[in-house]
Amino acid sequence: MFSHTILLVQLGTSPNSRTYSDYNSVQECMNGICMIYESHLKKLKPRSLYLTYDITELFEFLDQITDLSCLVYQPDAMIYIPFNKEWIKEKLTISSVQVIHSDLTNIQDPQNFL
Repeated sequence: MFSHTILLVQLGTSPNSRTYSDYNSVQECMNGICMIYESHLKKLKPRSLYLTYDITELFEFLDQITDLSCLVYQPDAMIYIPFNKEWIKEKLTISSVQVIHSDLTNIQDPQNFL
């Protein structure tokens, strides 16, 4: 299901740190959240050629954000429904499992994977 999604972020305690991004779907929004974290990692390790992280590290980063929520459009009711940080973490967990499953099902020859 593709529902317009607005990501609301407040990185610090200052109201000036508030920002938003909009996406065509919840999945695009989850990808956007990962990109925010990856941008943060690049600032921490500017000389690193590769970035690796696990979902626990991503969640620790999200926990440090002052405010993080999504507004997801519900076309049948024609309203936006708010969702909190815990809902976002749940969606990110589901997304990561789907990516892992997709990667494993796309392997042509298991010997090449090792």
